[in-house]
Amino acid sequence: MNEVLTRSLVRIKRGICPRCGLPVPLDEMSPTITCRACGCEAIVERRLRTTEPELPGTPLRSRFGDESEPGAAPGTGAGRWIRSSQFRQGDVAAVACPGCGVTMALAEENDAVEVLRCDSCGTDARYERRIVARPRDPSEIAPAPRPRSPDEPPNLDDRAEDDPETEHLCWRLVTERDDALRTALALNLRRWRFVNRTSARFAPALIDRMHAAPRSPLFERALADGLSLLLNHDDHRLRDAVLIGSERHLFRPGASRPLISALGLGPPIGLKLLLDGAEWAERHGDHEQAAACLNAVNWIFQRNHGAHASMGEVLLYRLLYLSGPVLAFGLGVAQRRITGTGFHFDPETLLRFVDDAAAERPALVPELVRAYYGGPPANGAALRERIAFFRSIGSLPARRLALSQHLRPAASDPAADALHHPACAELVRLVEESLFPDELRPAADADDGGAISRQAGSVDPATSPRSEGAALTDAACACLRGLLAECAAIPPALEDLVARRGDELPAEFRRAYVALVPSTPRIDRAAIPPWSSPAAETQADAIAEAWAMWRRALAAVVDDDAELRDRLREFWSERASSPEAAAAPVR
Repeated sequence: MNEVLTRSLVRIKRGICPRCGLPVPLDEMSPTITCRACGCEAIVERRLRTTEPELPGTPLRSRFGDESEPGAAPGTGAGRWIRSSQFRQGDVAAVACPGCGVTMALAEENDAVEVLRCDSCGTDARYERRIVARPRDPSEIAPAPRPRSPDEPPNLDDRAEDDPETEHLCWRLVTERDDALRTALALNLRRWRFVNRTSARFAPALIDRMHAAPRSPLFERALADGLSLLLNHDDHRLRDAVLIGSERHLFRPGASRPLISALGLGPPIGLKLLLDGAEWAERHGDHEQAAACLNAVNWIFQRNHGAHASMGEVLLYRLLYLSGPVLAFGLGVAQRRITGTGFHFDPETLLRFVDDAAAERPALVPELVRAYYGGPPANGAALRERIAFFRSIGSLPARRLALSQHLRPAASDPAADALHHPACAELVRLVEESLFPDELRPAADADDGGAISRQAGSVDPATSPRSEGAALTDAACACLRGLLAECAAIPPALEDLVARRGDELPAEFRRAYVALVPSTPRIDRAAIPPWSSPAAETQADAIAEAWAMWRRALAAVVDDDAELRDRLREFWSERASSPEAAAAPVR
């Protein structure tokens, strides 16, 4: 039985000032706060965060980037990572306050207490008792191999729990001191003869040997090639053994680069481990180790097309707190600049994330706009579905992106125009609401159930209806111009909009309409302002710096990996002309 403290959604009494980072008391009844230290005014938001999807078959994790040793009790303010049900397993060594991390003493009679208050920071928390699996001792996971007698017959069944010849090979790999002989022995693991449950049982011990002094990059490369075969085996026990054995080393300085590369040659279940390892390395200033983990993530994307959607969503929602090369990599994947697989996010998934990023990390929005990739709706029904989706998003950046790209109608032939006109009429009405919200938005809010209603008690002038109409002008213009370009005939609803609004419509749309209908009396040509080129898009300094760091770190990682592979190939050819001959005898 383990005790767990979880945050109470309605009883958290303190927040963090976004300017100075000091705790700020929260008033339950007020939507705004003022920091007593620096005078910063901020809006109080209560949000439900999207959870990461689970990748099927992922083994349970033991570490999440903490630096403490297994079994160490959490200290004041900085303990072990306390797991929640999101990670499918509890592992709480002590009860700590969810607000400040201070250890809280509990008496047995507190079993019946629903809410506890931290004496240090005042945070209220719920007291829960859960039944969890006992954490396994590392010795249970990584048994030490022992020497086996040559008289013991080998077991050639790869699902057998004990093969004497395989265990003897693992023992020699762990105990051998001669670097050249040890590397030659490791080449045996490339043979399918030794890819079995016995080698998997000792995989954690082999990985520990890779990181023990004296280190040998050539030996690590040869051993990692054999471990990659375990990772790609159909038996989940072989895959899990490598991941569990790698986990403890990925959150320490000097993790084996060949081992990281081998994880990239496996199934998608290694994705979160590599992302967590990259984030840990980046926080500790090791840009090259972070880049090595990310390059392995790139390989996972290239090798596992069927899991792209789940892997992409995991990476997408981590962009809210990533930095440095890890942030640059995530944005590169979103913009189809890294993987080379044609992977792209589903348009509605990306738009929902833009909605979140606009509130939590606005600097990401321009980069996410460049990541949009999607075709036009197939028919009028699909267009109506997109219009309904548009009404469910509330931030201006997401609405701009949806208007300009997601709501463009498909090209149609004259025979199908009659079917498109009802959906196009609905689209025209939506565009008019976006251009003139001060006149039409109340009716629109009633139609969509208040999805665009403002936060009670706090009206931001930047998001007032009139300002919103100005902010959506370019996007609405792009949508109207798409109607002109794609429809074989101008939809009647659009003709009606031009008749009613005329010179009130955006200049670029009026210019396109006059070019298509030169004799129209509804638009005054003289009132159309001269065309001017749009302002060049600039990249935020932090994003540009992250890209530069990623390129430098990746170049170093790729060069080192290529050099190591060349050295192993030379070692191979010097010993013999075939892998079997190059490998040292096991017995």
